[in-house]
Amino acid sequence: MHESGNGKGNPQTERCRRLITEVLQSYWSAMGKYGEMPRVVVAFIPELESALTPEHLPPQTTILSLAENTTDSNESGCVGWMYGTVQLEGDPLWVARGSVADRLLNSNTITGFDASSPLGIAASEGGIAIIQGERGWEMLVRWIEEAAAVPYRHWRKYEMVGTDGGRRTVSFRYILNDGMRIDTSPDRLLGIQGLPIWRDASSGSDVYVILLDAFRNALTDYLQAHPHHFIIDRDLTDLTQRSPVIRLDHIGVVSKYEDQIRKLLPLLGGRLAYQGPVDAIGVLCEYHALANVDIEIVSPMQEDSIVSAQRTKLPFHPLHHLAFEVEGLEAGVEYFRAHGYHPIDGKVLLAPKPYHRVVFLSPMQTRGLLIELVADEGRSFDVYGGTLPHAEGTAA
Repeated sequence: MHESGNGKGNPQTERCRRLITEVLQSYWSAMGKYGEMPRVVVAFIPELESALTPEHLPPQTTILSLAENTTDSNESGCVGWMYGTVQLEGDPLWVARGSVADRLLNSNTITGFDASSPLGIAASEGGIAIIQGERGWEMLVRWIEEAAAVPYRHWRKYEMVGTDGGRRTVSFRYILNDGMRIDTSPDRLLGIQGLPIWRDASSGSDVYVILLDAFRNALTDYLQAHPHHFIIDRDLTDLTQRSPVIRLDHIGVVSKYEDQIRKLLPLLGGRLAYQGPVDAIGVLCEYHALANVDIEIVSPMQEDSIVSAQRTKLPFHPLHHLAFEVEGLEAGVEYFRAHGYHPIDGKVLLAPKPYHRVVFLSPMQTRGLLIELVADEGRSFDVYGGTLPHAEGTAA
């Protein structure tokens, strides 16, 4: 880390020093905590003076900022700051100065915004953010989006070979889904009620102070309850029409080597849970319960069973279908029908599980991926002696 001059008499240095120290003093005074200063100040301040030295700030305070906010004070570039590393294009390049600068910038984060990232460590140190302008808001939102697991981003894995002897590194980024646009402007964020954000206008322009740990908790809770808050220009139909699917119920397998599969299932923690025929399609089904999903072995009861061809022609491709539990069979069928997926022949079948009815979607429309919808209908019909309501023709 290079040492810089003290910067005394530099107007830019004095402006930055006053902005940071006076805003913090005003904040603590307003909060009734006189004299307390944070260990880490995340300063999102345009043209943050690179000549700021620890002697201009309380000795226990470390400044964390973005490299783009620093200004060149001499020909050698921005001096006096310790620089982080950019893992991927688009990652922020952090700079820091102070007693915990090394810890902030030499973390082992693999996601960019997790608990081991500069912002995550700053929050754990009781850090405070000072924001003047718009750039800092975007960084804070990206940090919380990862913690809240927002549905408009997804994880992407990267593998890179470094220049240090070809060492391979792995990192993950929570990137924006294709075609998605979000608005993380100050107006959008400040419109959320209850966030711990304090505004100060004494410097002539709005400056905001944020207690990072409390902000993270509050915004994470909000986004988990309102996950689409920052999305703009979205297709409201796709977001508001909630899928009736509850969970993956079971995975159906068909194989002439089913005896060997049965021997494997107990090693995976499976146990036989349900068993019985489905005469309408000529198969015998047995469900083996695992920790989070059942495995269903489907066997033919006759030579011309619907599963006979797969057993003969695809002996080493046992996957037959995926079954999803839905909130109600009729509602589930109508939901998928509205999206262009229709049940096979309109047949509703009684499963070997008590009170469960099932229907299969046409593999012609799912391009070969056979999907079964399963609904626990409770005691709405008499399983053992009555009729199965709407068993024929209702889903044609």
